[in-house]
Amino acid sequence: MQFEESMKKNSKLRQQRIIGVITFVSLILILWEMMLFRKTFVPFYFPLLFSLIGGLLLFLLLRKKINYYVQSKHPFWQKALHGIIMFGGILGFLLLSINYYFPTDNFEKVKLKILEIGTLTNSKNRCEPPFVLVSFKGHQKQIVFPCHFVISNPKMIELELQKGSFGFYIIEEKTLIYD
Repeated sequence: MQFEESMKKNSKLRQQRIIGVITFVSLILILWEMMLFRKTFVPFYFPLLFSLIGGLLLFLLLRKKINYYVQSKHPFWQKALHGIIMFGGILGFLLLSINYYFPTDNFEKVKLKILEIGTLTNSKNRCEPPFVLVSFKGHQKQIVFPCHFVISNPKMIELELQKGSFGFYIIEEKTLIYD
């Protein structure tokens, strides 16, 4: 009897560790997804809704098959939130990474008018990367530059874009135009 209880506890602990590792990896993939988002012309709502809806659907499909959710005493909404973050984070990353890392051969050079110049806010001890705001095909995008890059009143920006596998444009090169 004691041996069986010990085996059940070990199995439950192992399942919790696996779910913990998957959740941690999912959070890292969400951060990576954010970096890919900065380099891709994709409306903000698209990867967000894809992650939320896909994560919820995967959670609903798999919640009775994953012992962690079956045995958990947490309320349903907490399990659902965890599932959305875990599954949705992975799905959102897959969407942007497949688009980014498997692009088509279609390149396009465009000159865009700069709508706004600013810096991303960080803590006092870190640098604040500058950005320019542009509009391309009806979608506004912040083009972010390295930390200590100096931007002094450019009029336009030239972008070399490559179409990704899902049709979202990827920023390959960026050049400020001061004329």
